[in-house]
Amino acid sequence: MTLARIAQDYKVNSVVVEPNFGDGMFNELLKPILQKVSEPVQVVDTERSSAQKERRIIDCLEPVMNKHKLVVSNALVLIHYKSTEHLPAEEVNRYRLFYQLTRITKHKGALVNDDRIDVLALGVHYWTGQMARDHVVLPRNGLSRDLRCGLMQPHIKEETM
Repeated sequence: MTLARIAQDYKVNSVVVEPNFGDGMFNELLKPILQKVSEPVQVVDTERSSAQKERRIIDCLEPVMNKHKLVVSNALVLIHYKSTEHLPAEEVNRYRLFYQLTRITKHKGALVNDDRIDVLALGVHYWTGQMARDHVVLPRNGLSRDLRCGLMQPHIKEETM
């Protein structure tokens, strides 16, 4: 129910799920829960990828980072850092985004945990596609409104991490 409550709190319109996660079963289980808690929320799969995970992540993030276009809020970094403080000292870095970001290579299994960087890559992929659309169509679809309303602000509560 936590994901559904977060969706309700932030008035989420759609939830994007990695299709390799449960082969569609997760989506089917999530839909009725979201409908009970919040207004209609679309649950969609991202594009299915058959590429090696590390290569997919790097291929997505590298162009954005090479152009210095990835912006991360200081507040988000602090919240993220605090969210891993409860972990044992020998494991804490493995779950931190910037640790994962600075140690990923194209070799399979380069990272013990790649959850945070994988989510970042999925988000960058989604927004790259949204930003590539026709600039005349964007305001009608609400993207410019979303950006004005604080999309760039960290929308993460400490207790949800």
